[in-house]
Amino acid sequence: MDYKPFIALEVKSEIKLYGSYQPFPLDFCKILMDFEKKYLSNYQYFVQSFDPLFLKTYHKTNPNQSTGLLIEHETNLIKELDFLGYKPDYYNPEHILLSEKLCQSIKDLGMKTYTWTVNNTTDYDRIKNLPLEGIITDYPERFI
Repeated sequence: MDYKPFIALEVKSEIKLYGSYQPFPLDFCKILMDFEKKYLSNYQYFVQSFDPLFLKTYHKTNPNQSTGLLIEHETNLIKELDFLGYKPDYYNPEHILLSEKLCQSIKDLGMKTYTWTVNNTTDYDRIKNLPLEGIITDYPERFI
């Protein structure tokens, strides 16, 4: 059997760095889409970022590609989605933000959840029974 991984492609982007350290969102999207066409055409993947302006632009340019919004601070789910302007396929909070209530709200809105970065068994044990699509970790061998 030929195994093909499901890839979470994270775009590192910050508004304050547009036009200096990194391209503006539309240019960044074009670069990313060229990369996807060249290297990811045979894989399933989604594009995720902490930067909602990048994700808005990416979604407008490539509306059929799955996206995920990364969340690192406690926030209001509905306000985040309103600001984003569309509902991504994935809403991905840091593992310390997870609760049964948040996971259920995400699921009720028709989104899936990956959480990040779970690197120890204590954190894993706390979240392992939550309705998650998956976890992001630096040490997958600890949780297999």
